[in-house]
Amino acid sequence: MRRILVALVNLTFWDELAHVAFQHVEKGQQVYVSGRLMSDTVQGDDEKTQVYYKVVVQKLNYIEKSYPAVSLYNPESNSVSSEGKFQNYGGNSSGSTEKLWQAFFANPVDWWDNRQNKRNPRYPDFKHKDTGEALWIEGKFNPPWVRSQLAILDSRMGSMQANENTAVSFMNADDLTSF
Repeated sequence: MRRILVALVNLTFWDELAHVAFQHVEKGQQVYVSGRLMSDTVQGDDEKTQVYYKVVVQKLNYIEKSYPAVSLYNPESNSVSSEGKFQNYGGNSSGSTEKLWQAFFANPVDWWDNRQNKRNPRYPDFKHKDTGEALWIEGKFNPPWVRSQLAILDSRMGSMQANENTAVSFMNADDLTSF
């Protein structure tokens, strides 16, 4: 019986997701990815079989280590029960708010955009579709880069809707800005 060693799993990002990962993911940080898994098996000179794995990432999410394991979101209370995974930390501190904004910019399609149809000025501008986490553009602890990145995202989302039937999208290098 041969021994199989798994060295590492490479993650491959393309297009806008590559830009987001470059800006926000740091070495050693835990992230949740989904995509296409590929493998390559190589026989070494020492008779050991080595398997190399690669995931072509289609979705990227951040993992918040401080949360318990199970989520039970209650939309009426805009929070989660005590055994839940997520809570609405939108206004608690600058660190948690920054992480929420990073999660928003990593996957804006996972958030409801309420800016055009806010029932109440205190209602959040963005609300996560699954967790109920909320973000306000005028938030007290918002990082200084939120407004400029939101303007870039809005312009890109507008151009994506205009070119919805196009299989390929192009990005101008001048649009690549850092936080």
